[in-house]
Amino acid sequence: MTKIRTLIHVSLTTAIVAVLGTGLLVCGTAQLFAQVGTGAIVGEVQDPSGGAVVGARVEAVNVGTNETSTAITNKSGYYSIPLLKPGAYRLSVQAKGFKRYFQQNIHLDVATTLSVNAKLSLGEVTQSVTVTSAPPVLETQSSQLGEVITNKSIENLPLDGRNAYGFASLVPGVIAPSGFSQTAFDEYNDQFISINGSRPNENTFLLDGGINSEPAFTGPGYFPSVDMVQQYKVQTSNFDAEYSNTGGGLINVVTKSGTNQFHGSAWEFFRNTDLVANDFFSNHAGLPRAQFRFNQFGATLGGPIRHNKTFFFFNYEGLRWVQSGSAIGTLPTAAQRAGDFSQTYDAQGKLIPIYNPFTTRPDPNNPGQYIRDQYPGNVIPASDINPVAKQLLDYLPLPNQPGQPLTGIGNYITNFSSPIHENNFSLRIDQVLPGNQRLFVRYSINDTTQTRPNLYGSSNPNFVISSPTAGNDFLRQQQVTINYTKPLTSNLLLNLNSSYVRYWIGRQLPGYGFNPTKVGFPSYMNTLAQKYPPCFPSIDISDMGLSLSLGNIGGGLMGGGCYKEPLIKSRFRVIGV
Repeated sequence: MTKIRTLIHVSLTTAIVAVLGTGLLVCGTAQLFAQVGTGAIVGEVQDPSGGAVVGARVEAVNVGTNETSTAITNKSGYYSIPLLKPGAYRLSVQAKGFKRYFQQNIHLDVATTLSVNAKLSLGEVTQSVTVTSAPPVLETQSSQLGEVITNKSIENLPLDGRNAYGFASLVPGVIAPSGFSQTAFDEYNDQFISINGSRPNENTFLLDGGINSEPAFTGPGYFPSVDMVQQYKVQTSNFDAEYSNTGGGLINVVTKSGTNQFHGSAWEFFRNTDLVANDFFSNHAGLPRAQFRFNQFGATLGGPIRHNKTFFFFNYEGLRWVQSGSAIGTLPTAAQRAGDFSQTYDAQGKLIPIYNPFTTRPDPNNPGQYIRDQYPGNVIPASDINPVAKQLLDYLPLPNQPGQPLTGIGNYITNFSSPIHENNFSLRIDQVLPGNQRLFVRYSINDTTQTRPNLYGSSNPNFVISSPTAGNDFLRQQQVTINYTKPLTSNLLLNLNSSYVRYWIGRQLPGYGFNPTKVGFPSYMNTLAQKYPPCFPSIDISDMGLSLSLGNIGGGLMGGGCYKEPLIKSRFRVIGV
């Protein structure tokens, strides 16, 4: 039987915020605009005496795309240009009776409101004053705390596995396990992070202003490739009202967009068996190195479709990773399978007694307690061995090592390889529309397969069925964001943002579909199989089973569970401001 679980989160808020030219603007008008995946430039325009310049035209031009956003100063000389893509800008201020003012080298970060003030000089508008020094980056318009991880840091700092979210652990107040920064190939170990003491499932992940938190763990629903990330901001406290659904922190990622020039990159990171050493346990058992290969490769390309109008950015990253590991544990010996425990000792060399359960009786000397007799010679007679247990032993291999001298612990060792194939695609289109309207859409998809090993080998079909592994996975992550911005008047702006994230896992364990009646379980199991999926039973015995050097593979003695499960988790959000 197939289990499907669907979780859908819908949040819908639609509003138009009209900002009037009053003294309220001076107190922080830009904060009234949602800028989840964008930034804002605000400031005051003054004359040489420090008085407010009313009606000045302020233009912010994106250096890469020549997109222009405008604002008019109010009666207090204040202007606000919200909803700007993070990047490099130049600012110009024009007013009658004053020289034109230019401010260059403005760098705007995501979720940041940057103050750029201008003091105009008397003169003709055909004259100009150009300031080339960068304005101070101190953010005075918001009390929220956070840190921006820049593109330079993302691309140049060492990052084993190229998980773009890994740098979040460098921010004060962020506590993340090692799994959070690992190679993002599965969707379990890289989900959890605590910000300022919050629970790991209380954070919100955003991608280009759209939701990227999957609803099960509230971790990232899609992991963007390092080379497609422009920057991101880890916001730890004092969030503005535009942010919701978080009791912890926000990780706000912005992807790259195309510009008027073509840019691209290509990369390959690799390791293989010849570059790694054998592990201790395989060496000790005389086993050769298991196959290991790590190839992480990809390319990006971005540029204009139509200059100053339409831009694209495409990213691909592939992963071909053959993990190698070892498993060590203890399996029943041939004598123990026959019921002979006469050579089964503990670490002190004492015989571990095996008692006959059929001789259990009240202890006459200790009311309320029971006693039972040890099997003669510590050997269980064949007539007392359960027929189901006897058949199940046919699904376990014999030990392949002598184990420790007294106890025989560690009498089975094997090494293995686990292949992982990943293909990650993303495409973003930006469009400048007439009347300073802007539209962008980005679609990202990541497909991953992980093949887990048969820990007992493939020489016997029974050993494949009973292998204590977590099964093979197919994973699909999808995220799409659409954003539209339109200036309605000089002080009225419409912004619509819609996003969707889908998180899918399909898994089948090796024992799925096994009929338990084959090993002697009662026939009513066939009736249960009409409602529940049949499978090989999961069995553990104290001090027996396998321990693995790699996580998320499996472990134990026999069986891995009774399911073949597609797990679908979706989240959808529409916001209009």
